[in-house]
Amino acid sequence: MKKSSFLPVILSALCFSLLFTNCKGPAGDVGPAGVAGPVGPAGPSGPAGQTGNANVIQISYTAKTWATAKGSAQQFVFPSNVTTAIMNNSALLVYMTDGTPNNTTSYGWYAIPGIVPSNGVEHEFYTQTTFAGNTAGINIYRKVASTSTLSASTRIVIIPANDIRSGRKAAVDFSDYNAVKAYYNLED
Repeated sequence: MKKSSFLPVILSALCFSLLFTNCKGPAGDVGPAGVAGPVGPAGPSGPAGQTGNANVIQISYTAKTWATAKGSAQQFVFPSNVTTAIMNNSALLVYMTDGTPNNTTSYGWYAIPGIVPSNGVEHEFYTQTTFAGNTAGINIYRKVASTSTLSASTRIVIIPANDIRSGRKAAVDFSDYNAVKAYYNLED
């Protein structure tokens, strides 16, 4: 009968594996950092960011005093950089407050057309765009007669048509001046 040499190989492997599995002790110090490897290829491009609009124009007007009669109006001529061509391709948002241009009253800014409350009286206004040659502006009219005059500051936000948005659900509540100011990063 021939003896197999298989048994010594198995016993040697078993002893050798037990030798390494029973090693315990504290971890050693971290070695020095290695040399930096070569620069790898550029990663994929990230997702596109939100579309912005650097062309939004905000114009602030100091307080004007409004007469009490229905139809009384104030004219607001735009700066020369706001041309008729820009106005023909832009959205126009108008806000009024009975405070200072920095809105120090508790009433806040109100969208026009609409109602501006002041001292317990509601003042209702609407707008009409005006053009004279290449100069643009708006007239704001008192819609109903009032029992008191109103001194109101006005802000106009012009959004050129390069800012295309879906009409299904607006990204901003345009009736809220503070929401428009935050959305377009406008300053006071």
